[in-house]
Amino acid sequence: MASPYESLSWCLGTLCASYKERLRAMSLNDPLLSKPILVLEVLTCFLASSALWAWSLRAVATQMLPAGAGLYLATAASIGPVGLVAFGRVAVGNSSSSGRHGSLALVLLAGWAAAAIFLCPGMPPPFRDMPWRDRTLFVLLPLMGAAHYHFLAHNTTSIAGESASGTTS
Repeated sequence: MASPYESLSWCLGTLCASYKERLRAMSLNDPLLSKPILVLEVLTCFLASSALWAWSLRAVATQMLPAGAGLYLATAASIGPVGLVAFGRVAVGNSSSSGRHGSLALVLLAGWAAAAIFLCPGMPPPFRDMPWRDRTLFVLLPLMGAAHYHFLAHNTTSIAGESASGTTS
């Protein structure tokens, strides 16, 4: 390249083209992503919250936690099982037509989880005593999964009127 401006122009052009193609490939109807990659994302984002949800219900049943605190924790972690079901259906290839409703549920649960974990004083001691980095992961991982699912659910057509499979409408 002859000048720094040409190099910068080339760099920005390739960056723009790569984002356009990536967004074109992402849709709930035809995600064009490897199923094992989607399954790994679902497990990474929602499995820990699902385990916390199951533990909190078990802790209430065995009286390790008071009912109010355990149910509070279970509602904050409920994004895990809901995310496993909603996004898991996409990952295994059985995407449903109710993707927008699942997307809204995941986004609302992600917001509730963040508010419950960081803002509300009612968080039970076992979870409240965790380092802030661990609590942040319990919020950020499901939030990223919910955001990706929301994007896939709302991107049924892609850039310039093409569907995710590359056909024009």
